[in-house]
Formats: sequence, C-alpha cells, structure tokens
Amino acid sequence: NFIPYGVHPQTDKVYSDLDKLRIVFAGGLKRTKGILELVEAVANIDQNSVELFIYGRMHNSVARQIKERVKNNSNIYIKGFSENIIDEYKKGDLYVYPTYFEGSSKTVFEAMSCGLPVITTFNAGSIVRDNLDGFIVPVNDAYAISEKIQFFLENSMSLVEMGRSAQVFSREFSWEKYAVSVSNIY
Repeated sequence: NFIPYGVHPQTDKVYSDLDKLRIVFAGGLKRTKGILELVEAVANIDQNSVELFIYGRMHNSVARQIKERVKNNSNIYIKGFSENIIDEYKKGDLYVYPTYFEGSSKTVFEAMSCGLPVITTFNAGSIVRDNLDGFIVPVNDAYAISEKIQFFLENSMSLVEMGRSAQVFSREFSWEKYAVSVSNIY
C-alpha cells in the first residue's frame, strides 16, 4: 500500500511577474536524485530566462561532474544545505526533482505546499498529478526536463495554475491523515 506523507500547509503563494524562471532543487546531490540531468537540462536553456538554485549536501561521487557542468553557467547556484528550505521554496517558481527512485520524497510535498508546480519522475513516490500539478518525466532524461521547463517559460499562466493546483491538492495530505492511514494498516 502507498501511504503519502503529510505536509504542513503554507500560506498562499504570491505570484509576481517573472523576469527569470526560478527553479529550485533540494535533496542529496548525487546521481540517483537526477541532479546531473537537471543541471544539463538547465544548461541547455537560455541563461537569461532561468535560474537554478540547488540545495543539499554534495556527494563526492558527483562533485566533479556537477562543478564541470556548472562552470560555464552563471545562472546555476549551488547553495548547500539550507536550515529553512521552506523559505527557499517560497522564493521559487518551479520545483524539479528528477529522482531515479524514492520511497516518497518529502521535498516534493513541501514544494507543492508552497505553491510550486513540480517536474518529477514517477519514481519519486509523489502525489503530483501529471498535467495538473506539474509534469511527470522519464528517469534519466535531461531532454524531457528541459522540454517541460521550456513549456513553463512559454506558458506562464500554466505555471501559476499548476502551482495553485499543487498547493490546494497538497492540503489534502496532512500529517494527521498520514498517522491515521499508517495506524489503520497496523
């Protein structure tokens, strides 16, 4: 049985005019989180139209590759661990989490709760509904990620609509509901 995590509801997102699409990623910086594909996807988009903020601890296994891919992109920022990631989500426009496998990523729930549409994979174990709260893309596919980011660049109203949908839908997943569901299984 799949029991989705809960999430604390956040205040409604305030949308502003976009000068650059602000993309957020949070998680361990390692290959299985899809970070290399995300960096590659953003590197293939006009640097003047997007920014990528990466939060999390860097794993040695990908440090060299990430730094190599980022060095020519002044719009990709490796920020390290954040004590208050919710504040970073609230500054963002889009959350991208192209993980290879996951039980159920809490970060996706948090980003949705902050009003961000999400690009992720089926393997994230998330509640994202494809074409409603964001997009589900194949694992290990930088081109698909880039294509969906480009969609949001060309369709800013979809960014707002999917973000609102994600926020409203996330409110159906409280920690209380999660506790009851787990208790019912036992």
